Amino acid sequence: MLRILSKDENFEDKISGLPLCLRQDNMIQKFDIEIAVFRTKFFDLLPESASQFLHGKLVNRITGNKIHGLKPFTLKDFIEWLPYTVSLEKYRTVDKAVEWNPESSKIPTRSWIKNVWCFIKGEMLPYQSDNHARILHELKDLLPWCLIPCKIEHEQLCGGFLITYARHYLYNKVDSERRREMNEKKCVNLLYPLGDINAVLDINTFHGDLAQALNSLKLPVLDTNDSLLGSLTPSIESCTGVLKCLYLNREMLQKSHSILHQEHCTVILEFLSECFRCGRGEQVHPDLITWIKEIPIHVTVSGCVTSLNTTQMILVVPSGMPTNGIDVWAKQTQTTLLKTTTNCEVYLKHSICRREVYATLMRNIFYKHFNIYLYKIVKRI
Repeated sequence: MLRILSKDENFEDKISGLPLCLRQDNMIQKFDIEIAVFRTKFFDLLPESASQFLHGKLVNRITGNKIHGLKPFTLKDFIEWLPYTVSLEKYRTVDKAVEWNPESSKIPTRSWIKNVWCFIKGEMLPYQSDNHARILHELKDLLPWCLIPCKIEHEQLCGGFLITYARHYLYNKVDSERRREMNEKKCVNLLYPLGDINAVLDINTFHGDLAQALNSLKLPVLDTNDSLLGSLTPSIESCTGVLKCLYLNREMLQKSHSILHQEHCTVILEFLSECFRCGRGEQVHPDLITWIKEIPIHVTVSGCVTSLNTTQMILVVPSGMPTNGIDVWAKQTQTTLLKTTTNCEVYLKHSICRREVYATLMRNIFYKHFNIYLYKIVKRI
């Protein structure tokens, strides 16, 4: 019937009031502006609100933009009807990630999340040329919703023994040394709130040593190839974004700092040093200095990994300087001694740490041990 009527040049006027509007829930109603339904190719995005959508079979068959009883489906409409399909209590968490099974038959599934971002991408087309802040502003009402598919990979020991990681081997404190390949990799799938997008890393944009180093941190990483999500997520294109991501995950890093590989930390620090390279007359934003200090990826001369959020003096030990006995001096003087890295001059420039003159350090160490030695001699006499 609709196919026949659609050939009439006055189709848009004649269809008004006719009970030929088949909804997505397979019920029929009149084409009436008072009870208009959404006409969209995303007719199955909110199945619990199927009565609000024109049936998918009619979406492309009914042409015309001024048909009474049909209306466009916008981002505002999606947000309004979303709670009827996705649990408000479970998935509108504001700042807490939710564990999920992407292969589940119950929404949200992986395919459903993909369709959601396909819809959002279309709604954001007018803002594609704008910066990320503008796009996130347009999505402000979606920020509390868990819609970012992520995963966190970590290794699970067979037998559950306490382990530490060093030089690509797992050392069992109860048993003998075991290779890393003997352990099973476990992947935890999560949905992150859109408002926490800066805490998720687009790991697929990194390569080589840097990718390996960042992977070792076991941070939440993007688990989709959606271009819009990828453009909003910290990636190789934004050194500052990666720095902020590490800062937002600092508590997670702090809990796992004992298994962080110092060589990986050095690679990451060298990449992050680009955030502090400024032209003449330019100033580094204070937040960047705060973030880099708070992240526990700084390597000391003793091989430990630490943050610089401390009241102790922070010094960089010059390359090639003998370190025998230096730990004793550092402990006595409450000083954190960092290893020299390729780009440490950048951090020194912004007073994140400072380099002590070789002679000063050696003089303090020498006097300390010489006085102890002299005291022992006098005591014997």
